[in-house]
Amino acid sequence: MLAQLPLTVRLQLLAGHWAELRHQNPDVAIVGAWAKTELWGLGAP
Repeated sequence: MLAQLPLTVRLQLLAGHWAELRHQNPDVAIVGAWAKTELWGLGAP
């Protein structure tokens, strides 16, 4: 689990960078099919 943290942080920084380049809010950068609430609710308790 801890071995994944550096990769996760790098991916988050990359996503933030791309959102800035496109002048988007990185907190709402997930769009399209990935933004559907049903998708994120699949693993919910």
